[in-house]
Amino acid sequence: MPLQTVLAQPLIWIAIAAYLLSIWPAGLLISRITRKWRERIDRELPRAGLPEAGRWIGYLERLIILTLVLYGEFSAIGFLVAAKSLLRFGELRGNQDKLQTEYVLVGTLLSFAIAMALGMLVQAAALFWPFAWP
Repeated sequence: MPLQTVLAQPLIWIAIAAYLLSIWPAGLLISRITRKWRERIDRELPRAGLPEAGRWIGYLERLIILTLVLYGEFSAIGFLVAAKSLLRFGELRGNQDKLQTEYVLVGTLLSFAIAMALGMLVQAAALFWPFAWP
């Protein structure tokens, strides 16, 4: 199928819009929702880790989850949640880490929910504008 034909499909543009929404506006929304906890963590806990790493992790996880939803691979999303939870659990050492772990958990759940909702919206749009790759 020629690229021109693919780009003429409304569903392709809806999917592209979902990917773009999962990066910038979703990240901004999550940042605003979690701001009060992030500010508290910045005041109370020493800064550790890579600057801006959490933002990039969020972008990547939303892109991956959106892709998995569009492919109908919901079990892989569960695996991603479990893997991320295990990594975070290994970092939990004391009471002061509980605040940061809960902050990350809230951000992760918001991120997953947004990406899954966008994926389901694209799937719903596919009912009106079916599209199949050749």
